[in-house]
Amino acid sequence: MSMRKIKNITRMEYDPPHGWWVRFSYNKKQYSKFFNDKKYGGKQSALLSAVAWMKNAKKKANIPDTHLFVCGGARSNTGVKGVSYCASSNSYFASWYDANGRPAATSYSANKHGKKKAFAMACKKREKMEQWRLAGNTYIVDEYYRKSTSHLRKFTREQLIEILQKKEKELGRVPRTRDFANTRPTHFSFRSVFGTWASALAAAGIYEDDYKADNKQQAHIEQPSEG
Repeated sequence: MSMRKIKNITRMEYDPPHGWWVRFSYNKKQYSKFFNDKKYGGKQSALLSAVAWMKNAKKKANIPDTHLFVCGGARSNTGVKGVSYCASSNSYFASWYDANGRPAATSYSANKHGKKKAFAMACKKREKMEQWRLAGNTYIVDEYYRKSTSHLRKFTREQLIEILQKKEKELGRVPRTRDFANTRPTHFSFRSVFGTWASALAAAGIYEDDYKADNKQQAHIEQPSEG
């Protein structure tokens, strides 16, 4: 077996005894075991033993055998991995990553579908996209976003403002969070930089009242005069 770096296995040579340390966690449970070179018949044999033990431990714990990151216990407010509920929008969000670590998300409105159905739809989407990721699939990033960066947290404030202004011109209205559900950056990126969606719009000089005033003025112009 090659001595190249293997996920969850670390070579320990700082102080004796030398060997291989297997470490990983899943569903809040820690798995760890040290394989001493001398005890397991040398450096290569110890590595083979470490890999065999790790594969067997993961199989017993029902952990997918993949080089990609695998999330165990849920860190959301719903108890389901990658699915969260937002009270302000009364929506369930499903979030995921592709095989290269690029994030994405989509939402399902409880106002539109009902809470039970919206939650089920978000869970189904998350499960589908997690299987898609573990199969090694990645997103095709268009040239506009390729000039920026693939990770949401690396978009600058100026870039996000430019993207919002571009989206406003494209839509001809005030951009909504749903318009950034399956894009890079997602609406989460705007909130991480500006705090709230309204603050992001304000920073880009986009105001709902401007559209209301324009619509009111247009309606007044189009209203036929009496007599």
